[in-house]
Amino acid sequence: MKAAKWIGRGLLALAAACLLLAVFMFLDPLEGQGRAESLVPGLFFGSVALVPGLWLFLWARAREQAESRAERAVGIVRSHDRFTTAEVGEKLDLAFGEAEALILELAQRPDLDLVFHRPDQSWMHRGRLRVKHAVVTKCPSCGAGVGSQVVFVGESVACPYCDSPLRATETHLPQGPVRPFPARPDEVPD
Repeated sequence: MKAAKWIGRGLLALAAACLLLAVFMFLDPLEGQGRAESLVPGLFFGSVALVPGLWLFLWARAREQAESRAERAVGIVRSHDRFTTAEVGEKLDLAFGEAEALILELAQRPDLDLVFHRPDQSWMHRGRLRVKHAVVTKCPSCGAGVGSQVVFVGESVACPYCDSPLRATETHLPQGPVRPFPARPDEVPD
């Protein structure tokens, strides 16, 4: 990214020099040339350098901002056991749709191991759950992919496609104590 940004800056500097030269050539044209004729080469070479230089610079800057936002999002996600899309959007100053797209991208990372709990619209770290749960990826009734939905013991979550229940069965449960999951992240015991 930094190389692209520096190349873009170099091309922008070259474009500025060519355009400045075009202005000087317009003010003091060569012998036998009119003002318009002397302006053309500087404008041509200036625009040839300006367009890719501006594109490279803006592209690299946008990528740097996206990477910085993703790093901040990872920090927020790792520091909370349970969070909602709206909370992440608020902390990163993003619209709900942008925050949702960012979290869905982060949910694909295996090092974060995020699962979604649809009844309260929150994301959780699967490895930090302290109650029996199952992660359902396909509806047992219609076979539709439902992402990584976490379902706790005794809880029934409806499939978004056929409304049949997605239940935590004993065969899918990890070992661990059975107790209700706290409603808020700050109520999680150490």
